[in-house]
Amino acid sequence: MNLLRLKIKKEYIFLILFNGLYVLGFTLCYILTLNYEFLMNSVTIIFLLLIICLTSNLTKFSNYILWLLSFAGFLHMAGGGIIIKGKVLYSLDFFHIVGSGDSFILRFDQISHFYGMFIMTIIAYHLLNIYLVKDKKSFFTYIATFFIGIGWGALVEIGELFMVVFVTETGVGGYFNNAIDLVFNALGAISAVIFLYIKNKRAQRFL
Repeated sequence: MNLLRLKIKKEYIFLILFNGLYVLGFTLCYILTLNYEFLMNSVTIIFLLLIICLTSNLTKFSNYILWLLSFAGFLHMAGGGIIIKGKVLYSLDFFHIVGSGDSFILRFDQISHFYGMFIMTIIAYHLLNIYLVKDKKSFFTYIATFFIGIGWGALVEIGELFMVVFVTETGVGGYFNNAIDLVFNALGAISAVIFLYIKNKRAQRFL
């Protein structure tokens, strides 16, 4: 019922088209290239999109949050579906800051982790303020939001571990890759908290 209600809202038409097109396109790409790792990720993305639709009355996500989530999904699927110079986008070296091999910085994968945890931290803040806290500008709210964000990042890394165990040649990387991902997860979470703090301060200024 919530899914049907979501579809009839005009502001969600482009969201539905955007998500439908990139999920369908990349899923077909994974099937044709026998990319079983990211084919499983397609199933995960579809499942998460359905959960978001079916819980829309509970989560009360704004249009901009839904677009941020949609773009995160697109980046994730593009990471395994776009090949440049014989490499999937996830393993592409953007430009060298420090390190080499598994500890190379900066890769698309690390940017994706940063952005993903940035979004998840904003979502955590949004949900905390709906159901748990009264003062959305309190120090506790920002701290709790940060730790929820990095907690979600840790779950993502556990998911990558399972991919290493059950799927061969995942391209996930080793210890250094895992540790660097956790760092970028934390940077994304703290950046989101800073963004929310500045946003609230500016809103308060104009009250």
